[in-house]
Amino acid sequence: MTARVFGPVPSRRLGRSLGLDLTPAKTCTYDCRYCQLSATDHPATERCMFFPPEELLAELRETLSRIETPDWITCSGTGEPTLYAGLGTILRGIRELSQVPICVITNGSLLNRPDVRADLCFAERVLPTLCSVHEATWKAIHRPATGIIFHDLLNGLRAFGAMYPGMLELEIFVCPGLNDTPEEIAALGAWLRDLPGLDAVYLNAAVRSPVDTSVPQADAAHLDGIRHALGLRVPVTTAFDHTPLPRATTSKRPPTTRELLELLKRHPCTIEQLQRVFGGELEFLQRLARDLIETKTVERRQDGTLAPL
Repeated sequence: MTARVFGPVPSRRLGRSLGLDLTPAKTCTYDCRYCQLSATDHPATERCMFFPPEELLAELRETLSRIETPDWITCSGTGEPTLYAGLGTILRGIRELSQVPICVITNGSLLNRPDVRADLCFAERVLPTLCSVHEATWKAIHRPATGIIFHDLLNGLRAFGAMYPGMLELEIFVCPGLNDTPEEIAALGAWLRDLPGLDAVYLNAAVRSPVDTSVPQADAAHLDGIRHALGLRVPVTTAFDHTPLPRATTSKRPPTTRELLELLKRHPCTIEQLQRVFGGELEFLQRLARDLIETKTVERRQDGTLAPL
């Protein structure tokens, strides 16, 4: 059985976030140029029951029994979580297991579907992505799968914002040279000011190395300028805001090599970040990482993170 629960990952937005991966790698509606994981080799547009929901819920129950209570349980991972047809069942099952709040990180491409919108209403927080309201720019950044329609995406996000009772925080990934011109930012700001239910906006940048190395990293000053140019009334934070990371986790046992690999497949990490995730002795994690590098199972990227080969 494939492990689908990973972390908890220390997150500036979500504290200690226990991740759930709902799709096979790398199954997604997009092939984003800024993705930190890998190119999308399984483009998809239709929802599928990739695995029985009870398998993941059993794994989640076991994980929660041996770790400190996380701040959030987050559906993210290696692909687009709303492609999983059992999403609603999983979210309802989590609520029966735990009172930890649930977050779903989605690219928003399937929000035109009523069943997707209904499933997401079981989560306390949803983080969709919208990088541009110009179709050509959207295509250049996300390289969507055939069948994903731009105006359906915009209409779906509006419909979801109007019905969703939880916290709606939209993410904008800034790709310098693509979606950061004055015209792009003005149009995006105007569209977001009319988006119902919007609670907050997060400006992200290529802090970790993207698969497409031609995507430059927007710096803190650039994101701060965009924050002001958007002209929004809701809070706007950036990847460079100095929110302290949560304290390191503790576990009842040291991580296995498989658990370390399962995390790195979803979230490339430095050795120091791995220690925050798993706790324990730094030397033990260094030894595991060294063995994985020597066997060419993982590589150390230029930004210092470890990622599977």
